[in-house]
Amino acid sequence: MGSTGGACAPNETMCDGGCVDTQTDTAHCGGCGNLCGPDGWTCDMGACAEMRTWQAPVALSPAGVDGADPDAAADDAGNAHVVWAEDGAETGARRYDGAGNTWQAPTTVDGSTSAPRIALDRPSGAGWGTWLGPGVPVDIVRGAPVDAMGWETAIDISMPADASTVTPPKVAADGNHAVALWIGPMGNEDRLLASRFDGQNWTAPQAMDWSGGTWLTIPAWSDEYEVAYGPGTDFAVVVWTQADGGPGKMQLNANGFGGPEVLANLPGDASDPTIGIDGSNRAIVAWRQEDGNKPETAIYAIHYENGWGAPVPLAADPMNNYYGPKIAVTPSGDAMVVYGEIDAGTDERRLWAQFYDFDTDTWTPAMLLDQAQFDIADWNVAVDDAGNAVVVWRRSDVNPSVNDAVARRYARVANAWGPVVALENAPGTAIRTDVAMDGAGNAIAIWQQHDGANFRIYGSWYR
Repeated sequence: MGSTGGACAPNETMCDGGCVDTQTDTAHCGGCGNLCGPDGWTCDMGACAEMRTWQAPVALSPAGVDGADPDAAADDAGNAHVVWAEDGAETGARRYDGAGNTWQAPTTVDGSTSAPRIALDRPSGAGWGTWLGPGVPVDIVRGAPVDAMGWETAIDISMPADASTVTPPKVAADGNHAVALWIGPMGNEDRLLASRFDGQNWTAPQAMDWSGGTWLTIPAWSDEYEVAYGPGTDFAVVVWTQADGGPGKMQLNANGFGGPEVLANLPGDASDPTIGIDGSNRAIVAWRQEDGNKPETAIYAIHYENGWGAPVPLAADPMNNYYGPKIAVTPSGDAMVVYGEIDAGTDERRLWAQFYDFDTDTWTPAMLLDQAQFDIADWNVAVDDAGNAVVVWRRSDVNPSVNDAVARRYARVANAWGPVVALENAPGTAIRTDVAMDGAGNAIAIWQQHDGANFRIYGSWYR
């Protein structure tokens, strides 16, 4: 912190031993020590302001067909890929060229597919997309590699041997490695299966869970398992919930490809696990936890660093219900968790965020991002290397039949949240939001929205 006074010009102030103009200086904006955000912020008449803005939405999927279930990923060079299900029959995709600041033409990656997901290695921009494809007699997991040159031919990743439903796959990537994760048949059971891409081939599916586990109606369980890769480490961890042998009781588990482990077996059911890994093989898992025989739920987190720590409650208002945590972790170990709340008395929806500071090993108090009477849903969060974050979600406050896509940004240096910003103002309802950030802190937000005739996929850059 600086101090005022000294021999400075009339329009300058002495701060940290130097004369500055507090109307324009980003380190002393409006007064000594008032720091604005990182690159992309300016000091305008003594107030911090962002130089970057949300750009006008762009329709990414073609007109005349239904686009659904979008997913996005970005690399360090400012490129991005978006995938979606098109007309319920194929996987569509579109690439953003960061060097040229242009969207390339949409393309069809694979036919007769659904539930696409994409993951990129941020330094190289290469990665994999996965989705469900048709099989005999049931669906199979398919995927295709992608890089700056485009998509390669899709291949089969799983080949089930008996008639059992396969759930939508999740995917994570790092370097030229990847992991695909799904629930599918192994012998006479449905098991949590993973296949790893070693740079040349996909391995045979490997069971991650315990034999004899309880999996409820598929695909409802597609939200009960997640996978993450640490950047530049070839370190991957799978998390899921699975019955502990009691009547309907679910516990939180993990597998780093060395065998399953129980992470938490608290009173009540665990659900909605989410995971992120930093650049030093440290992981953070957050999940929803019931409180024994009580109807209320809380959000918990647990850390991994050469072993799993103890569960830590993040949100535990004894009167309300919390759910749906999403996490994003920086390479240095900081993290942002976002989760929803339903007020037990008013039924009002709220959206909360908490930041984890690795250096101090502390979680900040919960920050209220938004509240709405009718609906808040489909939130996702992304962080850049500096710990800046973007959260996107859909909300409905006046007309419950129309949802708007909105976003809010967090500046790590200033430890401050910007306002809620509308990403679109179209009359059609917006759903299924997602967000990704590139190496410069730019963000691509995507969503699915009805244009009056069809659902289409839209995107908006913050840059």
